[in-house]
Amino acid sequence: NYPEAWTQGDKQRWFGALSGAACCARTNGQTPMMQTPPQDSDHDALCALLGTTATGEFFAHYWDRKPLFIAGKPNRFKALFDRSAFARSVSRCEHLKASYFDSEGMPREISIEPTAVAASLSRGATVCASVITQDAALRAFLESYAASIHHPGEPVFNAYCSPYGAGFGLHLDDHPVWIVQIDGAKRWWYCTDPVPNTTSSITFAPGVGVVNAPGIGPLVRPEEDEFLEVVLEPGDVLYLPQGTWHRASAVGLSLALTLARTPASAMDLAKHAATTMVAQYPRLLRNLPGVWVDALARDPSRTGLDGALDASARALEGVARGLDRRGLDEAWSALCEKPFAQTFVCVPQTKPLNTVQHAQPDWSRLPFPCGP
Repeated sequence: NYPEAWTQGDKQRWFGALSGAACCARTNGQTPMMQTPPQDSDHDALCALLGTTATGEFFAHYWDRKPLFIAGKPNRFKALFDRSAFARSVSRCEHLKASYFDSEGMPREISIEPTAVAASLSRGATVCASVITQDAALRAFLESYAASIHHPGEPVFNAYCSPYGAGFGLHLDDHPVWIVQIDGAKRWWYCTDPVPNTTSSITFAPGVGVVNAPGIGPLVRPEEDEFLEVVLEPGDVLYLPQGTWHRASAVGLSLALTLARTPASAMDLAKHAATTMVAQYPRLLRNLPGVWVDALARDPSRTGLDGALDASARALEGVARGLDRRGLDEAWSALCEKPFAQTFVCVPQTKPLNTVQHAQPDWSRLPFPCGP
């Protein structure tokens, strides 16, 4: 339903329809924070997500600080994604998977083929189309979002379809995420104070009270009685900063998008800067010599290894001199400004041993009407 190429006028009319749709909040009896009309018109995708919340207010009080629920009209994201778009996305994503809980309540995940979507949903699993490609509407949205929030990571859309009661157990992510409810409803529970400085995603299995978080140390299971609770309905958005404990459960059939950004650290900047400087030091790209063990034990200097490592060390010193603040600034700018791919490439999926398959696709078996 979406053209492969949009004119600037097409985008302006579409984003205008998105950002203009918002309504009062529904938060299970909680009093929503008073919100002021958006004041920025240059950040279309961001304004569409924020609805009636001003961008300045969002970055002053919520971004990287605390979650924000933003209610919207049911048709708010109708032009962005729908059931038919999900049906197409399962064969236009980098990874298609089914998530479920086993008999002991442990979260499990398997890769599936597009032909196994209906069966997975009927068995109570959540189907996730990760990193959706070949969708002009989502691509336009990501381009606009990336123009508003600079970050070296890659912005991506994932789509989640969950039958009644399906969802995800208690966990936190190592990146911020926007949940955009498209169809149906899903109940979310989330903490108000994110865990700082998380470097990986962390999941609490049933009955586990403490987990060892990389780079942080022991983390005690949070008190879920203190979590906020909200039911996302079509048009609603939930922003969760990095490190926010949360879990979710579908209320009936639920279809939602998540907008995330791949994590990027200072080490990623250093790798990018070093890679761009390697051309000045070809020695670093040469193969190191193999060494006979006996010769190495008798006289390492005669094997050629010493000379190769000495030369490599001198080259690395030159690279290290370029890893200063200026070099990191240049790497940041280069990664933030890298263009989106000119054409979408759908990465072929490998077929895992535990993949559930059907001989032929059967979209009529999905619990909602759609076509491939």
